[in-house]
Amino acid sequence: MSFQYVPTQLRSPTIPNWNPQKGFWRGIEADSGLLAFNTDNGNLGYYVITQNLWTYRLKIDNAIYSPVFNDVNGYIYWKYGSSFFYYSRSYGWILHNRFPGYEPKENYNSETREYEGDAFHAGSLPSVKDNSYSYLQPRGTNRNGGGANKTVYFDFPRWQSVYRVQLGEYEPKGGVSGKKYFGLPRWRDSSSNYYIRSLEKKNGRFSYGGIRYENGKWLLGELNSPSGWWEGEEPNKEKAVTFQFCKPEDSEITGSNRTLSFYDYVQGDETGVAYLGEVAIWR
Repeated sequence: MSFQYVPTQLRSPTIPNWNPQKGFWRGIEADSGLLAFNTDNGNLGYYVITQNLWTYRLKIDNAIYSPVFNDVNGYIYWKYGSSFFYYSRSYGWILHNRFPGYEPKENYNSETREYEGDAFHAGSLPSVKDNSYSYLQPRGTNRNGGGANKTVYFDFPRWQSVYRVQLGEYEPKGGVSGKKYFGLPRWRDSSSNYYIRSLEKKNGRFSYGGIRYENGKWLLGELNSPSGWWEGEEPNKEKAVTFQFCKPEDSEITGSNRTLSFYDYVQGDETGVAYLGEVAIWR
């Protein structure tokens, strides 16, 4: 998979139980739309890959509430349609259909023995881990007639590092499928030479260290060089590939074939342009 590191000074209002890092990796080419970063959370395997998701979502009444990175009383908030989950100075975390920042009202009428004001729920956030949940209690007019609690579930679809390290295999969690891999694949040959795949394709092909596709062949070394060269096929993670030693006709030089096998994943050293911006938000 191809990712490019983007150091950034982007800042966010407080995300409860979340520690945003100061850099992230963005997917490029076939991996465009993917993000990779360190959550700094052992419950999430530390390192994750997501589909353009910077932090966790919330699930309430089978609806998915997505994070919005606007400041409401010092915190981000979550939104689904015209419903909002945000932090209130008076009631803590609330679920309401008023725009975030509105302070709901709750009054008890002793004559009618009913609550008056707004209809909302209040409670807490679930822990940041799979299968965790918390409860919201009815408040305001929702308390009349024995209103029911609501359950808030943690929701964070992602691929999570299998071995809790950045490079290597990632397994699906939270509803995504398939495996993903972070880092550039590296091969080693029978003489302990290493070959790292390029970050991007050129003319529709990757290169692998000194191995590249040229003149209809996969080559290592210069074709028709007096000192010899090697010809083979594109390196493959699933099987070993042998590059045959070749030499000019009538040459008496000798050389050995090279057999390449997939070895591991590494961080490459290629660079590219990344665009960052600053956007003012009015509300």
